[in-house]
Amino acid sequence: MARKRTGEETKQLILDSCGAILRQQGAKSLTLDAVAAEAGLSKGGLLYHFATKEALLTNLFEHFMSPFDQYLATVPGLADTEYLLAYMDATVEQIEDEDTIGMIASLFAAGEEFPQLHTAMQRRYLDWQDKIAQGTTDPIIATAVRLAVDGLWFSAVYNYAPPDNAQRKAIVDMLRTIVEQN
Repeated sequence: MARKRTGEETKQLILDSCGAILRQQGAKSLTLDAVAAEAGLSKGGLLYHFATKEALLTNLFEHFMSPFDQYLATVPGLADTEYLLAYMDATVEQIEDEDTIGMIASLFAAGEEFPQLHTAMQRRYLDWQDKIAQGTTDPIIATAVRLAVDGLWFSAVYNYAPPDNAQRKAIVDMLRTIVEQN
């Protein structure tokens, strides 16, 4: 007899199925029926875990942002630009993970239809910026560095002429030097 999935395993299956549809077919094709079919569940089984498409997308967004948030949560304090350097590292890690960056691009595209995704990202940016500014003696330089790192991230998310790996490393090294010298 096959082992029955746990609730968490079923949720993960649903999130994976939602992500696959979003990446392959786009937000317009994302319906609860399509996600249920992709996951091999009844629509009722899907609704048991996620009552709405909005709840499903919000959970998918949180799932993909969680490693970034967890990494930043390990930073012991805000002193000596630690948080900004950790933010840079976490951002580069996301850029280098093709699955994550592809999913985030798909989620951002879905944000046109589901503005709560943009609202969740805006809240994160306010928090990140506040912590970055607190952890430096020159918040203007820190903000400029964050914006440069964000530019690398957005160029990867939207494939807007992103630098190759060597160029990205050189840019990040230059930004790290700026942070460490200020």
